[in-house]
Amino acid sequence: MTATIADLIRLFDRQVHDLGTPSERDTANAHVAGWMKLAAATRRTMSLLPLGGRSAQVMAGLRTVLDPLVHGPRDPLVNPIPAPSLVRTSRTIGAIADVLAEHLQGGGRREQIGTEAIKLEASVLSDVHVIARWSRAVTASQRFPGTTGQFPAQLDDLIVVTEPFALVPRERRASVLEGLRLPNATAPGLEGAVTPWAAEATLILQERYRVSGWAMQAIAGNLALLSHTAGQSVNRAVVEGEITTSQAGDLAGWFAEAARLWRTAAAWPPHIRLGGQTPILRHLGQDVRQACTSTVSGVDELGAPMTAATRLSLLHASTMDRLAANNELWMHTSRTNYRGDEIEAWTRQPPGTTDSWRLVHAARDAHNVLERAVTQLIQATRAGAHLPEGWPREQRVDPVLSRHGPARPHAPQSPLFDVGR
Repeated sequence: MTATIADLIRLFDRQVHDLGTPSERDTANAHVAGWMKLAAATRRTMSLLPLGGRSAQVMAGLRTVLDPLVHGPRDPLVNPIPAPSLVRTSRTIGAIADVLAEHLQGGGRREQIGTEAIKLEASVLSDVHVIARWSRAVTASQRFPGTTGQFPAQLDDLIVVTEPFALVPRERRASVLEGLRLPNATAPGLEGAVTPWAAEATLILQERYRVSGWAMQAIAGNLALLSHTAGQSVNRAVVEGEITTSQAGDLAGWFAEAARLWRTAAAWPPHIRLGGQTPILRHLGQDVRQACTSTVSGVDELGAPMTAATRLSLLHASTMDRLAANNELWMHTSRTNYRGDEIEAWTRQPPGTTDSWRLVHAARDAHNVLERAVTQLIQATRAGAHLPEGWPREQRVDPVLSRHGPARPHAPQSPLFDVGR
């Protein structure tokens, strides 16, 4: 199982907590070079968060203090070797950005925009704030030659801008975005089957001349099966005590409704057709159906495959809308030839035909219900709370950090992309 953003945040917390005493490699130039990497990774992560509002205005202050650190001094550094601590933390932030790019490149869902994105922003920038204070203290007595002399002032600006985020209590930062992770096509069970199937289905739906009537029906049918499977898993989890009845809420009902609507969207009338062949999708779809019927998935294993299903369902609904609006579907008719004989033929569906729009509305409603169900699922199974403040108690915190606030907790370190295997 790949690492979630929650795993990466916990790793980031630990790295920040373990900054410790500077070594001989923590020179002024090493910190300048290190911040070029760390600031770039931070800027990319922040640019991917759907904070709401107008991005240029919302991010103006942070970009103003990050950009000079990203660009570095006017005179290039000679053989720069970045400070190891800054390299490690920049890689972790970069991994968070990679996960966000996978899920939010085209914008987030409604429940991800605004408050939830701001919570994750606070988790990242609170650690960046501590790193900036540590770096500023380490280099306070060092000489910055040439155009690197602006570096201490640039760090001071970053410290001021990020301090409000560091003051947000840890228990207020838990975000639904922390459950996101990179898809893993090699994972066992449902996730390993859904990931390549959803990727292939996405390619087909995005290419006009590869979309076929069978593909639209098969995708809708598998989405119905996935919704049904998720609903059964929720019911089983409640009975076995994995989640409480209050956590489950109407979750099973929403999944059941999504399954019903996707079955409706899959039931094309026999007189409507869209030709084409998609053998790869057919094969991958069989894997999904087999995984749904042959494996028992816990609710904690549903997040990744059902998130992929939700993204695919939106694309299916928009594709169905385009096919109907542009009269790209074909319908079976009969006509009279020049001899007066009645012959059967296929012709473009004329505007205003109700059969295709029934499928459009079914796909739209099915996506909306499935999205609501998956949102509630993620909230019910969201990542556990971070470890309490001050853990571990036996470790001392650098005085520079302790002046700002309590120690940053951390969890046992785990490989970035091999967590929970």
